[in-house]
Amino acid sequence: MRTRVEGEEPILRITIGAFTQMLESLYRIFGSAGLSMIYVMGKERGIYEARMGLSELEGETSIRDVLELALKRAERLGWGEMEVAELDTINGIVNIRIRRTPFPCRAPDASHCYFYRGYLSGIISEILGEEMSCTLDKCLLQGDNECIIKIFRTR
Repeated sequence: MRTRVEGEEPILRITIGAFTQMLESLYRIFGSAGLSMIYVMGKERGIYEARMGLSELEGETSIRDVLELALKRAERLGWGEMEVAELDTINGIVNIRIRRTPFPCRAPDASHCYFYRGYLSGIISEILGEEMSCTLDKCLLQGDNECIIKIFRTR
């Protein structure tokens, strides 16, 4: 049964608990290789989001417009609330603040953090048309007052 449709594509619904268990299983079974798989899964989802965002916008648009649209689409689909904290396209640095996430924070390097890093790296890489990397810049579990993922140009 199709309950919701994104464009012409049916949406697959999965609970947060089931998705979290899938991610944690990859890490438990494959260790750091599992985290790499999770990162790649997130990156591919981010590339998809950026392409969908680009197809929705008409005419000339800014990088910020496309990025904000991709983040809003993700929010509508339940991936959490994210916003652009810094956008420096000249130096190839983008900071994304994660305000709310559907995932319980258990550790700074939890599997869902790798998914988000890949996801945001994929969005930015696709929008800028160049390979980007990322790191966890700030983390609530490390004593910071917010979570920020820093995406930067791969040299």
